[in-house]
Amino acid sequence: MTVSGYEEKDSLRAWLRDYVSAMAQGRLTPFSHPERLTRSATRNEPWGPHGGMLKELAQTSHVHKDCQLIFATLRERLECPPDRWRNIYKALTVIEFVVTRGSEYSVQCARRLGVEVRHLTEFVYIDPSTSRDEGINVRHKAKAVVAMMTDEGRLKEARAVQAKKFWAVSSNDPSFYGRIEGDFNRQGETGSHAQATVNERNQKSEISAEVAAKNRRALAMLLKRDENRLCADCGISNPTWASFNMGVFICMRCSGIHRGLGVHISKVRST
Repeated sequence: MTVSGYEEKDSLRAWLRDYVSAMAQGRLTPFSHPERLTRSATRNEPWGPHGGMLKELAQTSHVHKDCQLIFATLRERLECPPDRWRNIYKALTVIEFVVTRGSEYSVQCARRLGVEVRHLTEFVYIDPSTSRDEGINVRHKAKAVVAMMTDEGRLKEARAVQAKKFWAVSSNDPSFYGRIEGDFNRQGETGSHAQATVNERNQKSEISAEVAAKNRRALAMLLKRDENRLCADCGISNPTWASFNMGVFICMRCSGIHRGLGVHISKVRST
């Protein structure tokens, strides 16, 4: 079977699963596209939603009715039992993504979930088979969402940053400068102006040796704290990696798991 054949089969399987779930909930009709998309992005599976799915959800939020359906589904996910912590974690991830990249109305919808999200800042689930605290990532993500939603300035800044991103830039992409220059030229600017802007951005992105040394000292102090001497996920001693967007230190094995989740969920670096 070809790759497209497998994808089609998986899509059909997912639709059938959603259809059965809708019927089990007493619905007379299957889930709508926004509902199925949200459910697909927040399934109880050991991998996160891909970037294309999250972007489609953000775009879909610009239709008020669809936005309401998205957040109604997210509310259901946030109320899942503790052993389905992946559903909960992914719902928080979707909320965080949509409110910074979606419609203004999505922010209003997200704030209506404030009680549920705050409650999750104390979420606890210990896996009976491994004795691991699987709730730690949910707590961290919930706190991050609460902090952003309660800080109007921070939220506006995050939305403004995303609004200015008209193209995705990869640090390894040799056409980066050409795309910037081409973009300025399309707006009536000169090529020299575009190159000057590129140089200015490069200067701002450079970290001086003094700042780098200061950051290394701060990192060393963090690693000396008792709560950071163990991997946040598995508990092994002396973690050598960190998820810097989640603010936790992890071991090499767990860093591989975090990488598998995708950078939209966890961004890892060696310490």
